[in-house]
Amino acid sequence: MTDKNIQRERVKFWRKNIHDGTNCIKRYKEINGWVKRRNVTTMLDYGCGKGLQYKEKFDKLIGVPREDIDLYDIGSVSHGKLPMAIYEGIIAIDVFNYISEQFLEHDMIELFRRGGSLFVTIPLDSKDPHSITNRPISWWDDVFMSFPNYAEVTYYSRKKTTKRIFDDGARIG
Repeated sequence: MTDKNIQRERVKFWRKNIHDGTNCIKRYKEINGWVKRRNVTTMLDYGCGKGLQYKEKFDKLIGVPREDIDLYDIGSVSHGKLPMAIYEGIIAIDVFNYISEQFLEHDMIELFRRGGSLFVTIPLDSKDPHSITNRPISWWDDVFMSFPNYAEVTYYSRKKTTKRIFDDGARIG
């Protein structure tokens, strides 16, 4: 199967299995803190699901006006095209574990080309059968250290939460 056919199957799969997007609401305080620390005024919600979090006034909770937030999710009909804009910040809440290793590097390159600062969460023990890239923290650390962008990453499991900060290809916190 060619990469184009695999990508087509990937889109078809996520159109059937898309999340509503509201899982990020529980992290609004952390995201708001990142927005303030990094002076984020334009943002991409990468993996926004159906975008229902914005019906819950999520933009007000995190401190970025809705008109300055673009939405993208591969499975969304209305948000399925990745904008070509540059952003001060990008959030990816519980997204990367759903991207196969085959596409992870490509997707992350596309993502990092669009923005400065990232706020990312990655579940380490997801029981979701669609979670396909379940790797240890050290593996994910290597991925984030291979990019120059600033990233605040929260790894979490049922037992433990670990926060990391990366910048300019190094772990700084």
